[in-house]
Amino acid sequence: MVAGLTLLALGVRLAGLNQGLFGDELYLYEIAARDDLGAMVGKVVDTESTPPFGFLLPWAAVKLGDPTVTVRLPSLLLGTAVVPLAYLLGRRTVGAPAALLGAAFMALSPFAIWYSDESRAYATMTFLAVLSTLALVLALQTRRRGWWVVYAVAACLVLYTHYMGVFVVIVQAAWATVAHRDRWRELALAHAAVVLGYLPWLPSFVIQSDDTSAQRISTFKDFTPKGAVRELTISVIGHPFLSLESAPGRAALALFGLGVAAAVAGALVHVRARRAVPGVRSPAVLVALVALATPAGVAVYSVLGQNAYIPRNLSASLPALALVLAAGLVALRRPAAVVAGLTAVVVALGIGATRTLDPDNGRPPYRQAAELVDERDGGGAAVVEYPLFPAFANVDIALGRHLENHFGRSHELLQVRSPDSPGWDEVPAHDQLFVVTPWDAAHRAGGPPLPPRFARRFRFVRNRVWPGLVPVAVFEYRARG
Repeated sequence: MVAGLTLLALGVRLAGLNQGLFGDELYLYEIAARDDLGAMVGKVVDTESTPPFGFLLPWAAVKLGDPTVTVRLPSLLLGTAVVPLAYLLGRRTVGAPAALLGAAFMALSPFAIWYSDESRAYATMTFLAVLSTLALVLALQTRRRGWWVVYAVAACLVLYTHYMGVFVVIVQAAWATVAHRDRWRELALAHAAVVLGYLPWLPSFVIQSDDTSAQRISTFKDFTPKGAVRELTISVIGHPFLSLESAPGRAALALFGLGVAAAVAGALVHVRARRAVPGVRSPAVLVALVALATPAGVAVYSVLGQNAYIPRNLSASLPALALVLAAGLVALRRPAAVVAGLTAVVVALGIGATRTLDPDNGRPPYRQAAELVDERDGGGAAVVEYPLFPAFANVDIALGRHLENHFGRSHELLQVRSPDSPGWDEVPAHDQLFVVTPWDAAHRAGGPPLPPRFARRFRFVRNRVWPGLVPVAVFEYRARG
């Protein structure tokens, strides 16, 4: 059963692997695909606001094939591996039935699917958070030294992958120290190893602390209780770039809400039946604390400093949240209630996953646009791109490479912001012209914005449009006469 869920998870994630690079991926690709190891680490320190391990794996992966695809392999593999790993953690903490349901929830989570196809560090952080939690539980239960080594290494790598993973590590250390004080020597050695392993990065952390990424988040999102609930819901069942009303939609949200209510009822039934909450030594308590770790930790950080409460920063707690939800459903005493709650959650996640995989909601299709230009260019055509982010045209190198990263052949590529852009003066007098532009209502009404002199020189041949979060069109022109 777990193998089947893992294959399901891999299948739905493979569906989005070939999408074009988009957003922050372009910054990672600029570093991972173009620099040697030393230069890569130096650029991470100087230009990024995250630690280097999330760049190291893609840097190695781009050597394996088409770098615009293989750069995502670490996220694909680790994002898929979270499914069986969550099951193993669940078996040791909340029981086999809840473990199986939690693994199913992770396989279908729309948010987990999206970031398993994202080259950034979020799937890696999630995997390492589950691995470190499982290793800690096994170290305490089996007393085997090897599991202490796995725990220390995995916890340290969480810190080297993304700063928001620190809340999971803090919760793990705090729970173990309180619940297993009799194991203080092993705990002290393991956590000393984590601290010592992280010390070399501290000077770089200080440099990155001046980064403006948190300030950029704060400019378009304020931290509010209502917003926190919304962002947390997106991190489980939503799409990172669409409203909850669009994906998964109101019906799926209602079903998911019913499932959550059933899980809460199941937890209350469980506590009432046992007439006590689980003791602090219970590993189920650790899972519950990890589920709360990043939502609560990022919330406190956002109240005290800059707002960082966005769904992707909560990723490390997602598998634990899935296990807690599953445990609550399993605790319902009536089989009909369990089936109803489980069905509501699975259907809601299925709807969300389907909408996430819909090409209309996928990353902007610059890969397809580049492939068409590769195919149709008769030799030396001019390619003019209206960039997805006009404010960054010819300014931000990474964000200007939507097309360039995906070309299989060399083309003369220019970027323009408008028909009046001076960039048009650099278009040579070739017989063929391609204009690649985000597709919007204005283009549907009057075609792509060309300067009058080019409208006179070229005749329109064909155009093609691909769907996505931002649909992209290629217009092909040939010289008149």
